[in-house]
Amino acid sequence: MHILHLSDLHIGGSDSLSGDSNKSSACTLRCETVINNIIAGCKPVSDYAVVITGDITDGGTVFSSGGIKKQYADAAALLKKLHKAGFVVLPVPGNHDYGSMGVHPKKKYGKLFREMLLDNYQGAYPILGKAKNPGLIKKIAFIGLDSMEAAITRDYYYGAQGKIGDPQLKRLKALLDTDKVKRADARVIYLHHHPFSPEPNMELHDAAELQAAIKGKNVDILLFGHNHNGWKWNGWWDITRCYDAGTSTRKGGSAGYHRIMDPAKDHSTDYDGDFLGNLKSFVV
Repeated sequence: MHILHLSDLHIGGSDSLSGDSNKSSACTLRCETVINNIIAGCKPVSDYAVVITGDITDGGTVFSSGGIKKQYADAAALLKKLHKAGFVVLPVPGNHDYGSMGVHPKKKYGKLFREMLLDNYQGAYPILGKAKNPGLIKKIAFIGLDSMEAAITRDYYYGAQGKIGDPQLKRLKALLDTDKVKRADARVIYLHHHPFSPEPNMELHDAAELQAAIKGKNVDILLFGHNHNGWKWNGWWDITRCYDAGTSTRKGGSAGYHRIMDPAKDHSTDYDGDFLGNLKSFVV
């Protein structure tokens, strides 16, 4: 099975953070291009899981709940195109999905993420596979984390920081110890916040605790976004594949990748689908 990693789509956002919520933004239009090219170029669709590591909406061009709801509606419509085409789509939230500018998180927007992008899933994170149909996907354990779950507190109220929290980490450890996950062909953990390279006001506060929770658990792939750098961190924490997708809609001209990987093959075979480029420029 191929894994296609996207992140930081910022649907509803413009490159200048001054977009009009009533019009299609630059990031929304580029996201539509990416999704259309994925549908056109990735065959058979049953062989692909699209992992999206947060900041799916921008949450920053407007400060009203109505504006953010429109961004969620646009995001839901775009992801629905992938669903209808037959792709497995596995999203987790980022700081922008939780509210205005990505620095004023509110729990109500986390609930909106669940309602509109996770088919009204009301269970706990981590999520194993599909939210509404948990389990392995073609013998691969996809484990999604919410790195904003414990971030909405007095300590982290302002800023783009993240925190997974002890309860979620405890559940993650228990999940990794289940026979089902141990016997999987590969274990993929994905979240929004960057666990290795903290930047001021953007760090994952319990990165060390996450490392401890997954140490020795044979995690094969760790996927994330947030920093918009798009760097490879392969080998960190003794994990073969560690990828920052950057911003897949190239928000603000930042780096962005559409990395495709096959866990059954060596990481040297991973490549960038370049779904914002010419369809003839890549081979799937």
